Amino acid sequence: SVAATATEHRVESPDGTIAVMVSDENSLRFRVEVDSQQVMAWSQLGLEFADGSVFGPESVIVAAERKKYRSLWENHFGKRRAVKEYWNQLHLDVQNEDGAKRHLGLQVRVFDDGIAFRYLLDTDLRLDDFTITGEKTEFTFVDDYRCWMGLPSKCAENQYPETQIDAIPTTNNTGDAYQSVLPLLVETPDCFVAIAESDLLDWAGMFLRGSDKASTVCVSLAERNDGQGCVVGKTPCVSPWRVLMIARTAAELIASDLIATLATPCQLDDISWI
Repeated sequence: SVAATATEHRVESPDGTIAVMVSDENSLRFRVEVDSQQVMAWSQLGLEFADGSVFGPESVIVAAERKKYRSLWENHFGKRRAVKEYWNQLHLDVQNEDGAKRHLGLQVRVFDDGIAFRYLLDTDLRLDDFTITGEKTEFTFVDDYRCWMGLPSKCAENQYPETQIDAIPTTNNTGDAYQSVLPLLVETPDCFVAIAESDLLDWAGMFLRGSDKASTVCVSLAERNDGQGCVVGKTPCVSPWRVLMIARTAAELIASDLIATLATPCQLDDISWI
């Protein structure tokens, strides 16, 4: 690890075409470039806890660690048997500038066909048990682009009508947070971006809602049936990956193995019959 003297850190895809910048200036936030063009403007990151602590608005990056990975994995069920897994990773140690001085990890991986990041809740959080009441993650695009939004539903078999980012509702008819089913597909002048998630284990499902900020959608977590916030867990724990699938044409998204690559491998018995 190296001391983070700069307020901004950059990590690029293995082929150099996609870049993510993470900064702690004014708040913990990120932005995205594709083919040297800014696709996503500064977007907020963070989590809210039941004890009142909030990571993001007053957090600073105190250490950064980088890693490269190049390998193949075998997929018995997908579009191809041998799947390339090439990524560059930026692992950040984030400290909350409050009396507790708690730490949170942010892991960012950049692939040739997308971006993924997740929150790491380790023992440095100084909370054995935790309850998350909300997530402050936002996705702010450069402009109000055309998109295809999943209607609220309890299942993924759904309608995805064409709309604009700024037309996505913030609340539903009862005043609760709007919950658009993933993925959200956005068409920019330079590429298509599909917002999704992967490796959803012991965590609340992720939905999206509109925002008062221009060209922005916000994460909306599913609430627990017992009313105890959204996520109840013990450290160490990691959130699901927040995924940005990126392709120059919509058709190329179909060929992506990004969601499966990020997921925890499914352990099955005899699969020779497949």
